[in-house]
Formats: sequence, C-alpha cells, structure tokens
Amino acid sequence: MERSGVTGDRGITANPKTTVMRKATIGIIIPVHNRVGHTVACIDSISRSTYQGFRVYVVDDGSTDGTASILAERHPHVKVVRGDGSLWWTKATNLGIRQALDDGVDHVLLLNNDNLLSRETLGELLRVSHDRGGAIVGSVVVVKDDGGWRVKHACLASGVDRGIKARNPYYNRYLEDLPEIMTTEILSGQGSLIPRWVFDKTGFFDSVHFPQYMADFDFFMRCRRKGIPMFVARNAIVEDDPTSTGIHMSFERVPSFRGFARSLIAINSHRNVRANVAYFRRYSKDAVRCLFGLAIFYAGYLTSFFLAKLGMRRVRFFLINHFR
Repeated sequence: MERSGVTGDRGITANPKTTVMRKATIGIIIPVHNRVGHTVACIDSISRSTYQGFRVYVVDDGSTDGTASILAERHPHVKVVRGDGSLWWTKATNLGIRQALDDGVDHVLLLNNDNLLSRETLGELLRVSHDRGGAIVGSVVVVKDDGGWRVKHACLASGVDRGIKARNPYYNRYLEDLPEIMTTEILSGQGSLIPRWVFDKTGFFDSVHFPQYMADFDFFMRCRRKGIPMFVARNAIVEDDPTSTGIHMSFERVPSFRGFARSLIAINSHRNVRANVAYFRRYSKDAVRCLFGLAIFYAGYLTSFFLAKLGMRRVRFFLINHFR
C-alpha cells in the first residue's frame, strides 16, 4: 500500500545547504482514520529527514485497520493519541497539538497522512522561521505529473470578497519557477510550521464551525489579523496525493448528480454549505460582499461540475487557471 515518495525514487530534493536548527523540537501532528499504508509511508518519509529533532503524534480517530498496532511495530517512537471516530480533522488536530505542547515542543507541524516530506523540509522550515524572527512558515505542496513537479499550492491570498476562498497564484506551475521565500496571507494544514507561542495568541482550530475543511484557512486568517508574519519556503517540499481524501471533483472522478448534492452537506467536502457560509460571513467585509462571494463561489462550482460532466477539460482548465 505504500507509495514511492519524495525522498526516494522520485528524486525531489531541496537546498543541500539548509541550515539545521539542532535545538528546536518539532511536534508533527498527523490526524488519521484508517489508510494505514499512507500513514506508514508518511512517517517513513519523516524518518529520513536530515533534521531529527522531532516527535510524531498520530491521532488515530477510530481506525479499524490496525493502525495503532502496525505503527507500534513499524514506528515504535510514534506517540498514538486515541480518538473515538467522531473527531474529524479539526478536533483530532487540536488533540494532537495539545499533547505536543504539553510535552514541551517548540514548534508544531501540521501534516496529513497522504503527505510525504522531502529530506530537507523540516530543517528548511526551521531555518526560515528562525531567520524571520520566529514566523509561521509553510511548505510548497506539489503533485507529480509527466513533466515534473507541479505546484498544488504555495503562497495563498484571501479572496472571499471575490468568491474565492484562497487565491492561488502559483497553482500548476513548476516548482523551480517559484521564488525562494514568499510572503503569504494564509496557509493550509499541509506542511505548515507553527511556533508554540502562536497558540497562546490565537487559540486553537475552530472545530465548531469548521469540523473538517477550512479550519486551517480560518486559523491562519486569525493569525493574519493579529499581525503574525507568515512565509512559504520553496525548499520545504511536501508531496500530496490529491485523490486520496474527501469528496472532490476531477475529470477522472466526476460525481453523480446525487454525489454533487451530497457534496453540499457532507462534512468531508470542500463545498459544505454550512462551513463555507461561516467562512464567508467571518471574513467578508460586509453582508453584500458575503452574499456576492458565496454566489460566485457556488456558481463556479456548478459550472465546473457541468464542464466536468461534459468532458470539456480545456475550458475548465482555462477557467481554473485564470480565476484561481
């Protein structure tokens, strides 16, 4: 079940001159529910890091595939925090963060179990955070295609007033096209390094309004409002498997009409109406822009769905690349 990763045959490497901050401890938080093969591959990639000052916290939210016992055998150094199957991403992440902070870690790293780290990612995140006065630092999340490594996201800007949860200027570009250090308005939960002092200032992730998706965007928007600096380091690389989780849509995986309707109410959907309304209400400048943003957002989703159904790949890609 394990996948080839960024540290082996696929050959992603970052800057070999990365300065390693030896004294800092990183608590790596990985919420999981089943998919133990992904979890093992993720931790395998972490274990190959050039920086070894980390502790891994797997929040096992009711897995039925033997996750805890397999990790005890394969990675006995990992601390497994048990959930009852009802935590979803946000409560599970908060539980792991609290455990890591209680254990005295200096930084928290957010990660999904379908992520793989390059060998240099941890050291590069610490170096940039240190050089920027203890800032939050995000990774570049990439996916593999035939031409090389394409950017899923790097720096992100809020776009709630124009109907976009996050503007993604480097989407689908090649990794080498990015600047070395980028400022960002928000980050995702994939490979973001957060110093422990940030939680004292902002609190934890909002599990009430955002039980699964957008809790990360909301958290970093709150950080932004408090003036906490955030950057993205090009040489901190996280590989993602974009097909492995949640309800999403692509030309290879187009939902039925029933599936489309379900995506509007399912917790594990980016398009969940309740979560999106909460997000747009919280961050739009006024009620008119909130309604406008939601209308544009869902009109775009509906258009994308029908284009995918009709197989109009080029039109859909054009719209995504020009309005993302």
